Amino acid sequence: IVRQARAQNPDPASRILLIKGATGTGKTHTLLTAIRRMHQEGGVYAALFPMVDLVAEKDLDAWLLRALVSRMSERYLVSSDSPSPLARLAGAVLQRAQPDLMAAFRRDVLRDEGDIRDFDLRPLILSIRSKLQKLSHLPVPSEAFVTALLGAAAGDDDCLAYLRGQPLNVSVGGVRLAQLGEDHFARSHIDALVSVVGATGGAECVRRRRGLRR
Repeated sequence: IVRQARAQNPDPASRILLIKGATGTGKTHTLLTAIRRMHQEGGVYAALFPMVDLVAEKDLDAWLLRALVSRMSERYLVSSDSPSPLARLAGAVLQRAQPDLMAAFRRDVLRDEGDIRDFDLRPLILSIRSKLQKLSHLPVPSEAFVTALLGAAAGDDDCLAYLRGQPLNVSVGGVRLAQLGEDHFARSHIDALVSVVGATGGAECVRRRRGLRR
């Protein structure tokens, strides 16, 4: 299924896998084992979440965004010495930056655990977006989204909230992160996440444990 998706097979049915069985037959274990292996091999950002909430159709995008970002921020499906899927994606995005700007960010923010808000992010973000534009036919994610992705990996809570679509208005490293409500930004954030994953040569694998009820 993952190979079909990464090959951009135009048949939607080739990207869906249904695992069906009685309670206790190992469905969840199969999913967890597969996801752990995909994380170890790299290139795939997998998310597993139970779709059992009562979600209205108008709220589905906001719910899906929160679920994706939350699961990608967790480390329980990766080995103890590996970063979370979200941090790994941020690292792949950072590698698209101009080398000197990338090195400065790693030194001043990541390695020394500095405050990302004290770092001048604009030149770094501009260089990343310029590179992403050459790597994907999809619209390039906004400066705010790329900033939030790097900031979330650096441990900034507001950046993580922005990725989740929560309302806020802050400045991080000279880049404004502003959104008034979850509903308006959810779809664009999901599209941006998919665009970044694709541009860095990866694939997003979403696995659910039950059918969604509306």
